[in-house]
Amino acid sequence: MTVVETTAESGHGIAGKTDLDIVGECDNFPYADSSNPEPFDNLMASTWTFFIPHSPNPYGYLTSSTVEKMPWTADFRLVTAPFKQVRLAPEAEGDTTTSRACELAMAKLIAHAREKNLFPELGKRSRELYPILGAPYLLRFDRKAHALFGIVTRGVHLTVYTRVAGEMRLWISQRALDRPVYSGLLDNSIAGGVGTDETVLDALAWEAGEEAGLDEGLVRDGAKACGTLTWINIKDERSGSPGMLHPGIQYIYDLEIEDHVTFRPVDGEVEKFNLWDVPTTRKAMAERKPKPSCALAVLDFLIRHGIITPDEERDYAEIVSRMHRRLPFPTCPFQPGVAELNQTREEMTHPRIGAWLAYTPGSFL
Repeated sequence: MTVVETTAESGHGIAGKTDLDIVGECDNFPYADSSNPEPFDNLMASTWTFFIPHSPNPYGYLTSSTVEKMPWTADFRLVTAPFKQVRLAPEAEGDTTTSRACELAMAKLIAHAREKNLFPELGKRSRELYPILGAPYLLRFDRKAHALFGIVTRGVHLTVYTRVAGEMRLWISQRALDRPVYSGLLDNSIAGGVGTDETVLDALAWEAGEEAGLDEGLVRDGAKACGTLTWINIKDERSGSPGMLHPGIQYIYDLEIEDHVTFRPVDGEVEKFNLWDVPTTRKAMAERKPKPSCALAVLDFLIRHGIITPDEERDYAEIVSRMHRRLPFPTCPFQPGVAELNQTREEMTHPRIGAWLAYTPGSFL
């Protein structure tokens, strides 16, 4: 545990990034601005929009380089006019549902791309399946491939704080130096993704135990839901997949704990935990030391707790607005019925772990 003592200073005047700059590090996808349309128009001219069967809604953004490198199968159609589109269009056979047909099509494509080592960020096959939010049916695929399709992902971030001699201190983690993405950067107290078949609180409680050894009951009983943050990030080199487009939703939680409660790295994903006062935390944010989405969550915490105020921060309204971007994709999770839940149970207990999960090139030829 590292405890740093500092004197208070104004956050807006800290050398380095301003608070608005910090927001812009995460939400850096241009807006459709009528007064300055060129940045948005230029980017969209080279961006492909992803569609799935039986829905008029778009579900993701792919870069031109991704589309050019991807080993597309017959289950996908590329449309170039009037707009660039990638359409998932598998043919369901027999009693195969649209859901199963789409999941198998995605699994085959990702497996071929991984076999050819076309996208290093895919790495080894993941057993974590993330859903396409807002799809009219259950559609899950390897979480590592979501970045390639620019699919909206859900994450949960917990800011844990305590008071030492009446002064607020925040627990800030540092990501392990050997992690493939954002290695060594600062992160929230606890953060992780939300999978298909878990609630946000379940995901948070699990991450808290896995990353920091926190008692599950402490998190479930004490963590308070504080809203969401939304953004679209054009990834930089630190992410391991520069140029990829990443729309995201963060579910934000706060947890106040007694000062005797400590954190300890458990699963190897965290290098260390720091217990910092507010000025030290703000200085680290301004020096571009955190993962972009982490900085956004900490900034939101400071605003909600009245540490950053409209009188101190001249860009206050713009900052708050930018942290709650309206995404161009559906964001409501699919709610599986009995049939879908039974399907999931059958697939997960099947000897082959389900076609869409166990697929490797050649296994269905």
